[in-house]
Parts: sequence; C-alpha cells; structure tokens
Amino acid sequence: GGAKQIEVNVQNQGENDETDVVVTYAISGAGTTIRQSKTIPAISAGDTTKVTLPLTKIPAAGASATLKVDVKKVPGEENLENNSQTFNVSF
Repeated sequence: GGAKQIEVNVQNQGENDETDVVVTYAISGAGTTIRQSKTIPAISAGDTTKVTLPLTKIPAAGASATLKVDVKKVPGEENLENNSQTFNVSF
C-alpha cells in the first residue's frame, strides 16, 4: 500500500549553485499521459539531490510505458544534452 512515487537523482554538473530547478516527468504509452513536476529549491555546484515526485495515476498492471524526465534549463546554461532522460518502464 501507500502512495506510489518516482524518485529521480538530479546532479548539478555546472560550476554555479542553482535555485528553483524544475524537474518534470511524463509517463506515456499506457493510456492518458501522466505528468508531474517539482521544484528543487537549491542545489550546489557538483551536488546531487533526490527528487520525489508523486505518481498521481497508476497505469494498469502489466502495462509498458515510457518515462521521460526533464530538468528545465537554468539561467546561463549552455549544455542541455544532459537535461532529459527516457526510460522504458513496466507496471
């Protein structure tokens, strides 16, 4: 039982401390797309923080889907290639 959630580790690979970093997930391919976001208040340069996002809907048991996690661009950021990750998931 209990509330289901997704945990994501976010690393600040830049040289600057960042604030108000928005992390979003989308689960697609198993019915209606499920989206949720959360803001990291602060993350220091080089640090990793765990973000816990509630799973607001649960796809049917046995369903396969795609989980995409995005971290919104922060001011001055130039390399966006590592701001998104996609995973195949099953429920």
